Amino acid sequence: MRDVQGGNCRPSVPSQLGKSSPAARSAKGEVDAAAGRHKGRGAAEDAVDSVAGQSRAAAEHAHIAGGQAHGGGCAALGCAHAEDRRVAERDRDHWRGEIGLVAILGVTYTGMYEPVKEIAAALDKIEKKTGFNVPIHVDAASGGFIAPFLQPELEWDFRIKRVHSINTSGHKYGLVYPGLGWVVWRKREYLPDDLIFNVTYLGGEMPTLAINFSRPGAQVLLQYYAFMRLGFGGYRDVQARCRDVAKYLSSAIAKMGPFKLWNDGSDIPVFAWYLKKSASPNWDLHDLSNMLRQSGWQVPSYPMPDDMPELTVQRIVVRSGLSFDLADSLLEDMRVAVDYLDALEGPLPREGREMRSFAH
Repeated sequence: MRDVQGGNCRPSVPSQLGKSSPAARSAKGEVDAAAGRHKGRGAAEDAVDSVAGQSRAAAEHAHIAGGQAHGGGCAALGCAHAEDRRVAERDRDHWRGEIGLVAILGVTYTGMYEPVKEIAAALDKIEKKTGFNVPIHVDAASGGFIAPFLQPELEWDFRIKRVHSINTSGHKYGLVYPGLGWVVWRKREYLPDDLIFNVTYLGGEMPTLAINFSRPGAQVLLQYYAFMRLGFGGYRDVQARCRDVAKYLSSAIAKMGPFKLWNDGSDIPVFAWYLKKSASPNWDLHDLSNMLRQSGWQVPSYPMPDDMPELTVQRIVVRSGLSFDLADSLLEDMRVAVDYLDALEGPLPREGREMRSFAH
């Protein structure tokens, strides 16, 4: 089975629920200018709209997440005795009391970057008006191994003073097999002591940040090998090749009649598309996924999160093993499938239809 997808749902915003204050609404224009230009806004940008409405009395720790919240992040909240709450991304008047904000460098559903620098600038303006200092954590699970090599001019990291911490995944674009992630803090004092466990082990004390203790070290060793073997130039070449293949695929899919691109893979080598309103009503993207599976391709179809379930998209994640030859083979299979589906004289039956989800 040829895999042209991946999965990286992400945590969104630590917060406390409440109603938006007048101060928050007055900051709305600034936030819209900062984040509104970003197509497919994530929960991070929407949350900024109400940062100005937080109360100094709101000392409880709660976490508000959009539809892209990662299960691991929510589990970590339980360890920190914080409450996990889910709010639809369009419910912007119900955000309040943020104690931190997570911007995503490579949103799960589309692969697009959230505008970290613009979000930070909006928070700077809000702090000047209200005195509330909201730090940023950048969830760069995918983009952390793409942006430094392909978009070095993009400011999303510790060049922005408001960014306190960053995480990335070695097993996505770090070229390591699953099970490895990294997190770094700007300063030691930003790492809460409550997260450090001091364990007496073999006659000495060992501080650890891990939630679980015993883990294999093979992934760390492989990451070190990849760094030494490829170097900066090698990683840049690998990621550039992935992006070239992604843009090649997205360009060709955009030329197929029934599809409209959500994005083209210019950020990370991930892109999504959906059916035009003028497309045939006799089939949908789930039918196309099932047909492509018969040819050995896993191309997932899924609804957008929270309050946009009516929009179904398909997504391709290009990794280093997806060559231009394989891309051409995928495109040919897609054309054959689309021609067959468009030729249908009536709708495909929906009852009993198998709609498989992607299994990692």
